[in-house]
Amino acid sequence: MRARKLLGAAAVAVVLLGASSALAREELKSQNPWRDTSIDYGHVFSATSLSKKAEPTYNPYYAQQLVITPVWHLWDDYLVAKVRLAMEQELTNSDDTTYQNQVMLSDLQVDLGTSGVTEGFTGIKISGGVRFYLPTSLAARATTMYLAVGPGLALSRKIPILQGLTIGYSGRFNFAFHKFTSMQNDATSIACGAYDGPSCGQFVQTGLRNAWGQLVHGPRITLGIIEGLTFDVSFTWIKSYLYPLAATDYAPDRQSGFQRQAQAFEGSLSYDATDFLSIGLGFSSLYGDLAPDGKWRMPFNRLTQISLGISVAIDPIVSKFQ
Repeated sequence: MRARKLLGAAAVAVVLLGASSALAREELKSQNPWRDTSIDYGHVFSATSLSKKAEPTYNPYYAQQLVITPVWHLWDDYLVAKVRLAMEQELTNSDDTTYQNQVMLSDLQVDLGTSGVTEGFTGIKISGGVRFYLPTSLAARATTMYLAVGPGLALSRKIPILQGLTIGYSGRFNFAFHKFTSMQNDATSIACGAYDGPSCGQFVQTGLRNAWGQLVHGPRITLGIIEGLTFDVSFTWIKSYLYPLAATDYAPDRQSGFQRQAQAFEGSLSYDATDFLSIGLGFSSLYGDLAPDGKWRMPFNRLTQISLGISVAIDPIVSKFQ
């Protein structure tokens, strides 16, 4: 209860601060090394929560989320370090926590890369880097993961439509290192906090063996509709590669194959209320290719989550007091 009140009070304070400075909005071109640092706070609920008839037993899901993303520009935009940690607290009756209203952590992500360079002839921007996953989530600890390393590459191009259309495609391959080739604690659902982390794959589809590698790739489209209003949508294919079978492995796990397939579909509509405060409405779906009845899942399905939140850029706030 105390954690819920603190997060709620922080969100109210941020909204009031943003509203008080809305009339004094200004374009800010800061060279502070921590520019792009942000704090996101929001609420999320499952699509099935809207209908008690969606499932045989009504099991609503409603949670609050806090994401902290510090950024440090080591060498302008050519070398950038970014850290991401997500926290989630379910406010309804939880199926996968030790106690009521437990705060769940994601894996700690550390990115080291470049904002990219634009090729002059085609206008294509090339960016990339390396991401490190540190096992701070329950999912990672269940799989006995020590560390995961994921090199990635992204291509994008801007098109002068409305306020700007950006079409891109990105890919990443995560190499995971575990103490054991199978998970220590068997579970079918543990909150991961980020769908592209190597610790999440085996909780999308049931299975006992860990994945030593994971290929994550897909397109993304961002459209500036009017000034301050942006629509963003992405689709991702996720393929996890399992450790090989041992001679003593029992039959049911042999039938699970050597790969796991999953997909993710995300979208958001955001509005820049001030130079440091954005408000967003979004949806996200993370699901295995096949439903329990063997049919292919649609991007919008019973696992879809809907969110409403705010994003606060730290640099413009700090600059007001400098």
